[in-house]
Amino acid sequence: MGTKWTEVLAGDLNAADQRLHVALGDDAGDVVAMINSDPSLVKVMADYVITLSLEWRKNQRIRIIEPGRVMEVNLDATPNLPFNGAKVEFHQGGGWVKVEKRADGLYIGDKKVTLHLSKKQLNGKTIRGHELREELSGKPVLNSNILDALIEHPEFIPEEWKKDAKGNTIYIFFWGTIFRDAGGNLYVRYLYWFDGGWYWYYRWLDVDWYGGPAAVCAE
Repeated sequence: MGTKWTEVLAGDLNAADQRLHVALGDDAGDVVAMINSDPSLVKVMADYVITLSLEWRKNQRIRIIEPGRVMEVNLDATPNLPFNGAKVEFHQGGGWVKVEKRADGLYIGDKKVTLHLSKKQLNGKTIRGHELREELSGKPVLNSNILDALIEHPEFIPEEWKKDAKGNTIYIFFWGTIFRDAGGNLYVRYLYWFDGGWYWYYRWLDVDWYGGPAAVCAE
């Protein structure tokens, strides 16, 4: 049982991939024999492996560099969806970035993450979600891949993100990714501390924001 190399040459990587994994898993010698019988397959095999490697790297999400202190997050990875039927409306990528926990807070690519409130969210005032999104346009807001990395590795989350000065839970929004449901409604995901753990949820943009800062990199 071996890979049909004509499929690889024709660009049908999905079909070839299934056979290649079977060949490598069950009888690697079969693959070696095929390559030995036709040296031109060496380049085909190399190109194929590179293609698979690039695809894997594109979807890889997190690399831990120093546990509890430094990790890298792939901002371009496909965002996790918050609910069934959700689609990505907007996603602000940026490749791989360093995420570092320092004594004075969280840093993304050597820029400190701040919790930003609009002036229209202060002193009891509210702002509609869509208007807040427009106001944040152009700012270095964090996307939901950072949120998921923090959920997976909560040791990176600053202690001061749990509660505000009045002891109220802080709901931190990651406006770099916006989702749409089947009815066209838009949503943004947020991070919060509750009952001894970190959780996430999502919020409809048609409601008022009376708090809930945006996670933003310092400019």
